[in-house]
Amino acid sequence: MKKRRSAYISSIALSIACSLLIVVTALFIARPSLAKKVQHQLYRAGQASHTLVEDPDLDRQIAGPEGKQYHLSQVLQGQSDLDLFPSLLLVSPNHPLAQDYEADLVTDTYSQLEMSPLMVEDFAALSQAVSQEFSEKLYVSSLYRTAQGQAKIFAEEPDLAMPPGASEHQTGLALDVYVYQFAGQNFINAPAGRWVNENAWKYGFVIRYPQGQEDLTGMTFEPWHLRYVGQPHAEILTSQGWVLESYLDQIQPNRFYRFGPYIILRTKQENFRLPAQLQDGKISPDNLGFFVIWGQMSP
Repeated sequence: MKKRRSAYISSIALSIACSLLIVVTALFIARPSLAKKVQHQLYRAGQASHTLVEDPDLDRQIAGPEGKQYHLSQVLQGQSDLDLFPSLLLVSPNHPLAQDYEADLVTDTYSQLEMSPLMVEDFAALSQAVSQEFSEKLYVSSLYRTAQGQAKIFAEEPDLAMPPGASEHQTGLALDVYVYQFAGQNFINAPAGRWVNENAWKYGFVIRYPQGQEDLTGMTFEPWHLRYVGQPHAEILTSQGWVLESYLDQIQPNRFYRFGPYIILRTKQENFRLPAQLQDGKISPDNLGFFVIWGQMSP
């Protein structure tokens, strides 16, 4: 009788173990699709504290003493109070970098990696935030690549990698990140990975290739690929669910936009005017023939 009871209990235990194994296996298989759904929600979770609106009255206001004249050629030569800050370069197969393009790079003391000097401080702040929140180190699997390095990767993985000249990695503004045991598509399944996807915009980064935007970016969802655009652009893109392509399309040439204390102008005119009270003014080429100019208005 005891032997029958023991065998019965063993049979039940085996059935439970098999059922648990099936459930765990099913969840593991489903993880990538679940990850995409989670990321899709996170990308739109960040709510901007302001709204991007066109300001048609600003042209009239700066026509008089409240405006200041700029000449594009002088600005690009560093002969004005606008800082060259090329964080909004659109780089893709449809919009490749110029053949003579050379990235401005520095070696980051925190990561010992070459990157654009524009993002050094913000990347350090993002990395430190991940460490403080999760006691995890944010690793970088790929950052700056030369054209030759990109050509080698493209030759090895033509279905996944961009051709040389079409990769953001050549600007030093894009990086692929991971945490221990969670890399690639699996990055979004880590608590730290989800946090990065949700909060990277606060540090000037965006998820460059989000789910649902494949028709615009030409790339499948990459939760690990961060692109630095700086502020206020990272907040605008994330809160609106835009990618860089749609953002640049929204900013119509020669029209002023406001976003909280910021003003934004996209132009290719040689002569343009800006408010005299503009502070911390920056200018970036967009690789589409235009320049985006922004800064904060003094109170």
